[in-house]
Amino acid sequence: MLNNLLIFIGVMIVVLVGLFIVIMSKVGFSYSALSAYIKKVENKTVMQAAGGIMAAMIVVAFIVFMIGKVAHAEEGKWLDTGSVFIGLDYHNDGSVFCRDNGVSNKLNSNLGATIQVYRYGDHSISGNYTHHSCAINPDKNTYDAAGFKYEWKIW
Repeated sequence: MLNNLLIFIGVMIVVLVGLFIVIMSKVGFSYSALSAYIKKVENKTVMQAAGGIMAAMIVVAFIVFMIGKVAHAEEGKWLDTGSVFIGLDYHNDGSVFCRDNGVSNKLNSNLGATIQVYRYGDHSISGNYTHHSCAINPDKNTYDAAGFKYEWKIW
């Protein structure tokens, strides 16, 4: 289970490096161009938010890891599994979450966590949280949602 936590953290680092490569491909592959981009107030806010979101995801992943260690349940028990996710979506026409004044208004970030509250056989009830925002440009809108879902695994 610890290996999975380390893999998740590694994937988040790869995503961050990928975002920096996208930014540098737009502003230029030099320290001065990247520094000038980051010093802009709206871009600094985006970078701080990305760092905060990554830190929060590591904390959530650790909490899910600990819940799994403490309360791993057999079939018909509580708190059977937990997961965290992070992803990028590309929109050809531009994202509704992004302002147009930046490197790319077409990339959304999405991240969240799911904790399976109760599972019995192929049926489960889970609590989940999802956050959507602009990946690189300053946010125009964000979308956060928390809720529950019922799942029936067919195969």
